[in-house]
Formats: sequence, C-alpha cells, structure tokens
Amino acid sequence: MNQLIPYTERAFLTEFPWSFALRLSALAGDDSASLPPGWQYAFTYPAGAIALYRLYRPETRSRLDYAVQNGIVFANWHEAAAEYTVTVSFDEWPDMAAEALAVRLASDAAVALRGDPASSAALYQKYQLMAQQARQNSMNEERRPAPLATQYIDARWA
Repeated sequence: MNQLIPYTERAFLTEFPWSFALRLSALAGDDSASLPPGWQYAFTYPAGAIALYRLYRPETRSRLDYAVQNGIVFANWHEAAAEYTVTVSFDEWPDMAAEALAVRLASDAAVALRGDPASSAALYQKYQLMAQQARQNSMNEERRPAPLATQYIDARWA
C-alpha cells in the first residue's frame, strides 16, 4: 500500500491545477539545448515541477505556445514564466482534497486487498464526486491576477 501512495498522489495532483500546489515562476533560459524546428528559445523545466500548465510572457501575462521535450521547455518568446504543479507535504493539503485522495487510494487498492472489483468501482465513483467538489473548492480559493491592458483593450476603451 505504501508503494501505491506516491504514484496515486502524483496522478491526483496532475489531474487539475490545484491552488494549494500551483506555483508561478520565471523560467531560466537554456542556451545549451538544441532547438527543434519551429521553436526559437529553450528554457529549463521548473525545479520540482510535476506538471506544466501554462507559459506566459512575464510582462503581459499573455499565454505562449510551448512544447516540453526531455526536461526542456521550448517557446517562441525570449522570456517566459510558467504555471506548474509541485508535490506538497500533506500538511498543506486542504481537507477535501486529502479525503478525495484517500478514497482514490482505497479504490486503487480494493481489488488487490479484497479481490472485489465492484467495491473498487463504487469507491472510484465516490472519488470522482469528491474530487469534483475539491476542484470547485480549489477554484473558489484561487484569484488569478487580471490581465494587463493590451492594444486591443486600450483601443476598445478609447
């Protein structure tokens, strides 16, 4: 059972950009990486990241297209900030998310421990409901910064 926990935790954390495990930081350029066709800049994958969700231009927070290959992030802008998920200690988990993870673990272990696929299916269905509630709660706790003005917005207000 202890061997199952890290894999299930990682799967749970990468299913959704949970506010308690989400980080935002500037990426360091990687001049040593060879650029694949179609990409102009390379960056080092954020330390400790288990899932990368968005890449932004730091000055405007506008989204950038990107690709990840072998721990290198490729983009077509010279600076980038990333929004990503990290593994956090269980002390930092909200109760709803921790409880949903516990039910997911029970679902994953039910067949091996009890030999009962029906229990596993019922627990997984319960997990899905609990995870949905935890996601909604996570979204309510999050406040994203408003995008900075763009030429389009400025023109519309003029």
